[in-house]
Amino acid sequence: MIARRHLLGGAAAACTLLPLRARAAGPRWGTVPKAALRYRDAPLGEKSCVTCAHFLHAAVAGGPAHCSVVAGVVQPNGYCVAWQDRNPSNTC
Repeated sequence: MIARRHLLGGAAAACTLLPLRARAAGPRWGTVPKAALRYRDAPLGEKSCVTCAHFLHAAVAGGPAHCSVVAGVVQPNGYCVAWQDRNPSNTC
């Protein structure tokens, strides 16, 4: 039989390790294929990846940029149908 203090101690240790595991996983990049979202390397008017709420800037200067929706590397001037305005005050 497991003593209650051992069970609680193990649960407390697991809870302290969870944030470390999440941080070690790195950024969450998208998983939806580019073709499914009709991604293109050119903007649609003023809509582009860099103005999108899903855009993730490069981790290092000059490095690849990513998206939280689109799989793979995206261009700052790209566009897809998942585009969402980064600035919510611009909506009607």
